[in-house]
Amino acid sequence: MLFERTANYEKKIFFITVFIRLLFLILMIFLSTYMEKGFIASHRDVDDWRYEKGGYYYSQHATSLIDSKTFTEAYGRMNDNTGYNLDRPFYSTPLWYWIVCVVMYITKTHWAVRILNIIIAGLSSIIIYKFTRWNYGEKVAKLTSKLFALLPYPVLFSLFSYKDHLILLFTFYLLNVSLSFKYTRKVTIKTFLISVVVILGIMLTRSGLSVILLGICFLIVFVKDIRLKDMFNIRMFFFLIIVLIMIFIFYDDIIYKFNAYSSIKLDTKEADNTISLVLITDIRSLYKLPLTYVFSIITPIGMGKFNNSWFSVVSNINFIMVPIAVGSLFYIFTKKKRDKIVFYSLLGYYLLSIIMSTGIFRHYYSLLPIVFITFSDYIYRANKREKLIWIISSFLGEILIFYYYFLY
Repeated sequence: MLFERTANYEKKIFFITVFIRLLFLILMIFLSTYMEKGFIASHRDVDDWRYEKGGYYYSQHATSLIDSKTFTEAYGRMNDNTGYNLDRPFYSTPLWYWIVCVVMYITKTHWAVRILNIIIAGLSSIIIYKFTRWNYGEKVAKLTSKLFALLPYPVLFSLFSYKDHLILLFTFYLLNVSLSFKYTRKVTIKTFLISVVVILGIMLTRSGLSVILLGICFLIVFVKDIRLKDMFNIRMFFFLIIVLIMIFIFYDDIIYKFNAYSSIKLDTKEADNTISLVLITDIRSLYKLPLTYVFSIITPIGMGKFNNSWFSVVSNINFIMVPIAVGSLFYIFTKKKRDKIVFYSLLGYYLLSIIMSTGIFRHYYSLLPIVFITFSDYIYRANKREKLIWIISSFLGEILIFYYYFLY
């Protein structure tokens, strides 16, 4: 009976996630002559537009489904060197490029890539629900998956051809498998094989930070307690050996990706000077971390500005994320954690991501469900007094944002 209810909800949340996005995709098609083609803009410096333009060139010039020469030409025309480094796949991380090219070669339209991302979002909503249910129960899992399915930022962002949607699916699939194995000590051959494919997939999509994700999965599976004396055992020893070997083999590729995701080295044109208020550049600026955490949840934000892009649409309405940011922050400091290893591992991963990529919202979009989980658990566990404090704090946060953008 429980399995049947769970399966029914998974179908329901998949349908809701996909249906809502398809409605907005239809609206986007009708408004396409008035809006930017890419989420932020329509030029080669923006990832989603570059993926699609390269895919279009490939669809028109490739002589077969897999044509490495045309692939290299397609993105080389836009100063993207991915095709010139196909012999170093963990450096060039070409998987999403190839997916876009193959899909557009078959369908001859970039809308097919966007529909693919919608389907990926639907699958992600199921995986998010499954992962959350292990530790937090049915209510929290349902609210978490609904936030992902219905909030404007995840809805609108998933209508564009960014690779981050695939990264999100890969990330939470591996986390879900890890948590499942932690509690059941069982894994099917099918799940194992899919996990191997997903590990290769995420390494070929983002590389650098993915090594940390694999480490977190290991911690979830094999470490039972956060106390140091319980953490260091023979399994941890072998794990560290494996990590050192991987770092030695792929050092150049991994370090390259770490640098690529560092906010100090990235062009932060996507955000305004608010970044300077929350940017953490050294240990002395760690005091900003709570503010950086909140900022990462409400980005992209830029109220009062509209430049006919869907990015600006999201930026003007994303103040609705303030209550979620406040609730999630309160949860970190006030609530007893259900599984400390899982919670602190994921929190550390999220904090590392936002420190390295402050203001580059798409780089930590794949970890946004972590915030939804902590917020949902806070709402269900908070007493009346705590909820009142949360409401007042959220209201003050909204006032502060409106003041900053309209009166400051």
